[in-house]
Formats: sequence, structure tokens, C-alpha cells
Amino acid sequence: MAKTTPSMLERHLVQMALHNAGVPSLMAADTPGHQHSPAVDNHRGDPNFLSSFSRHFSTLRKRLGHGDAQARPSGISKLPPEILGAIFRELRDAVDPTYQHVAYEFSLRRCLKWFTVTAVCYKWRLTALCDPFLWTTIPLGANKHLVDMFFERSIACPLRILFTPDALAEHQDIVGDNSWRIKSFVQVGSRHSSSDVHDECSLPGRDASIEMPMLEEIRAYEDQVRNPISAEFVLAHAHRIRALSVVGWPMLWRFTSCSQLRSLHVQGNVGRYSKEDLLQFIESNPLLEEIVISDCDWMSLATCGRTVEVPCLRRLFLGGGLTEVMILWMALRFPADASVQLCLDTPSERISYGWSSGIITSFLNEISKDVRASPSYRPFYWLRIHGNGCIETGHASNYPHGQPTTYIESPRSIRRSAPRADPRRSAPDPRADTKSSWLAKVDYQQSRNGLSPESMRVLDIIGCLDLSELRILVLELRGGSMSMSLWHQRFRLSPHIEMVRMTCKDFEGFCEALATPIDPYYEVPSLFLPSLNRFSISDPENEILTWRDVQQRLLENLRERARIKPFTLQLWWPYHDARYSSPWGVLKWLRSLAAIDGLDLVHSNRSNIREPSILEKR
Repeated sequence: MAKTTPSMLERHLVQMALHNAGVPSLMAADTPGHQHSPAVDNHRGDPNFLSSFSRHFSTLRKRLGHGDAQARPSGISKLPPEILGAIFRELRDAVDPTYQHVAYEFSLRRCLKWFTVTAVCYKWRLTALCDPFLWTTIPLGANKHLVDMFFERSIACPLRILFTPDALAEHQDIVGDNSWRIKSFVQVGSRHSSSDVHDECSLPGRDASIEMPMLEEIRAYEDQVRNPISAEFVLAHAHRIRALSVVGWPMLWRFTSCSQLRSLHVQGNVGRYSKEDLLQFIESNPLLEEIVISDCDWMSLATCGRTVEVPCLRRLFLGGGLTEVMILWMALRFPADASVQLCLDTPSERISYGWSSGIITSFLNEISKDVRASPSYRPFYWLRIHGNGCIETGHASNYPHGQPTTYIESPRSIRRSAPRADPRRSAPDPRADTKSSWLAKVDYQQSRNGLSPESMRVLDIIGCLDLSELRILVLELRGGSMSMSLWHQRFRLSPHIEMVRMTCKDFEGFCEALATPIDPYYEVPSLFLPSLNRFSISDPENEILTWRDVQQRLLENLRERARIKPFTLQLWWPYHDARYSSPWGVLKWLRSLAAIDGLDLVHSNRSNIREPSILEKR
């Protein structure tokens, strides 16, 4: 039996700790006499952290190599405190309830899950217990002793308080004693039905006289009985607040003493303030960099007749009914390079429409007109369109790691929107299912008689956008088939597309479009997608393997295209099945493709088809 080395044991302990749902007792680990110095709260981009990381791995390289073949690398228990602190903070933030789904159940136990990793070794546990920055996010829970320990271990660092209204009442004394270093108040739960205790107490979130010189962030929900954080409290500290996030909150927008905001999130207004009040509030905060507004049901759907300049805006998210969104869109003026996300998925019951391509395309034309009029206008470099009407466009500088420049989600249903129990309405993640460098995506379904109405509306939307600089196009078509003429019509003005990837039978129409000039009767016919150098076919339904006539048409069209301009063809399909044509028949067809001059053929297993090991068996 193999001997268990220390490094193997450490890895085993890490695996156990990461999968351990329990929380070890913090009281059992009193701080020993010998303590490490608290790790500075460095982020991964911080020079001090990077230098420490570099020094650590330089030491590992020296031990590994140069002259000592038997040298063993240091185990994970030898990581320096700076790196350990960064790891622990990443784990702590990963279970932060303010970044979880709305159904996330807040509990002190869950907030302490990150601490289980410190069971790896004594040094890890000691580092975690002695680093005050790890204890600055304080979840107010039922265990008063643990809450007190959070305050004690955070020493004098700025605090971020996570609270439910009931917990805020229970811990009001210690919160009040530490109010001078509270930097953020974040509500992570709604109030319980019992509210008597709140009427008797003077909560820190309701007493405007409490001094909080460091307070910069407030996140709060609407409370059916009484708000745990009052508008008066906000106004008392308004001159310092940098981030405000409210859900269904009766904020007194007419008071404009909040003038230093950088981030504003508003969800639902329940008819308690007008769009004019909201615009006035935005106008009084010229430093705003992020605005997220959703599910606001205005009493009047008339346009405001005024414009508001937001010169520092970097991200705008507007969600709700088409009219409500358009009202705010038309009233705001911001830099052309700001990230814009429009979610039109919750139309008001007063507007009787569903999928109206005319309304959507008209709206898009207005957006394009406004953007193109800007002196800093840049054409779109990538495009992504889904069958449900979602549209993402952007530039090369913000793909794939940045937000799209424009995000639009078309109406899907007619329903009354209700505020969610989440102070941040986060937009759909445009990279959730994007694993490769896809710069354009079209996704639609087919009806029995060709393209469905929804598909045609999606294609109509394409015509509203400037795709002249588009480089990569990805289409995931489920049973659809665009004709050659439709391909020419929709993408003839995108001459810079270099790579196309698609699935199912749509590759037939596309290959025909590649082989056919756009204007065959002109003296000098124009080539469709003249910059194309890579074409990838994903065939999960085995269309190519099943139908010999499909193989023959593809062969003819691809030969004609390669004669005009060389390119690379990549084919992918599932493994061979007895239901489909003979593997040797497919291999013969692949040989014919590989013999085409100007065509570089690559198989689904990423091996080159020209290799004898593939083609010359048997």
C-alpha cells in the first residue's frame, strides 16, 4: 500500500473541507500567543500581492530544479499569508448572500462556509483568525456570541453589515457602538410577520441622529409595515452615500441632498414617485457611473419632455415594459461608449401587444440613429441574437470579458411585473453559455412552413444594426433553413466576417450562398463574405451522414467556393451509428472534400483529414 505523503494528506483535507457543509467551532480556536501579522487587504491586482505571489513561486522553482532532482515543492500549507488571505476572501465573497439568487436562504452558517477550508492545517486556521479583513462583512444572525466575535476580530476595520430587520433589532446595541466604522448597510432578507419589537426599538437604521461618518452604501427592500432603514436616515447621511439600491422603496426623490452617488439601483416604485422625480434625482447626481432601473410602473406614460445629462455613466440597465423603458431612454443623455442593457420582458397590462416586430425595429432604429450621431461612434464588432429576441452588440475592446455595449431583450409575455425580493436586479449574463470566441449568435426555431414569424422578426432586427465591421458569426439554428437569397439579403453588408459556425440544415443554404455571387448579372459579380477564411459545421442530427444528396450538394458548393477563395472547413457530428450510411461511404466523401484545391479540411476530432492515418485505413 502506498505511503500517504504530507502533500497527499493536505490535498485530501482540502477536498474534505470544500465539500463540508458544516462550520467548525470558532470558539475552539483561541488565538495563540504567537500570531502572524494581519494580512493587508490586497486584491489580486495589487502590487504587494503580486510581488508576494512572484516571490513564492520563485522559491518553488529554485527548490524544484536547479541541481537538486530530489527536491520536493512546498505543500499548500506553506503558502504565505498574503496569498492565503486572498484565497479566503475569494471564498468568503463567493457565499456572500447579496450576490446569490433571490431564493438563497440567508443564515449565519452559510456565511461562514468559507472558514471550513482553514481545517487544512494550523497555519491556515491561524491566518484566517488573525486577519481582520476577513471578518469585516458581518452577518447579523441569531448567535449573539458569534456576531460579537465578528466585531472583535475585525478590530478597527471598516464594516459591511448584512442584516434582516429582526436581526438588526436584536443586535442594535453592538451595531450602535460600532456605527462610526460602518461603511455599508445591506438588507439580505424581508421582515418577519411579527413586528412589535421594531416599534419599541430605536434601530440604527431609523435613527437619523446616529453618527456614521464612513457610511457609503445602502441596500434596502420595501417593508409592508415599516422600512428598517428610513428615508430620513438616508437623507441624514446623504452627502457621503456612494451606492444606493432600493426595491419598492418610498424614497423621497424630491430631496436631492444625495449628490455623490456613483451607483443607483431602483426596482419597482409602486406608484409612490413619478418619473419626473426620478429624473430629477438622477440629474442631481452628476457623478453616477451605473444606473439600473426596472419594473417601474409610471402613473402617466407620457414622455417627460426633458433630457438629463449623465456625463460619467459607464453602465445603464433599463427593464420593464417597452413604453416605460423608452420614456427613460429618451430622457437620458450619456457617453456613446457606455454599456447599455435594455430588458423589454415585462410589458405593462395597459399595453396590449406581444411580439410586435414593427415596434421593436422602430425602437432599434431610433437607438442606432442616436448612437451613429455621436462623434465617438464605432461600428459593432460582434453581434449576438437569440430566438427569444435578446440582442447583444459590442466592440472588440469589450469582448469576451466585458459587458456588451447594447443589450436588448424583446417582449415575451404580457404580465404585471412585481418587485423581486432582491435589491439588485442583475441583467442576464451574456457570457453564461459562451465558451469560445463567438462574436455573433442567431438562435431561432422553425415552423412547418419554413421560418417561424419569430425567426423572421429576429432577422428583421438585424437590419436595424450596423454590422459592417462584424468579424465572427455563430448561428445555432434548431431545424431552421435560410435560403441562399435570405443569406445574401441579411449579410451582404458584412464583408469583414472571417469565421462562421452553424448547426443543422442551415449549412445547405449557406454553402449555396457561398458558391453563388451576390449579383450574378453584374459585369463583376460580388463575392458573398469575401473575408471568410473559416467555416465550421456542427451537425448533431447527422444530416450529413444520413442523406447522400446533402453530401453531394455540399461537395459541389464547397468546391466552387474553394475555387474562388481558399478557406478552412471544420466538420463535427456524433460518432457513427448503424442507422446512418456506411462509415466507409462517409470516408469516401471526406476524401473527395480533402482533394479539393483550396479547401483545408479538419475533422470533428480536430485531426487533419489529409493524414494517412485517417484516410488510408483499409
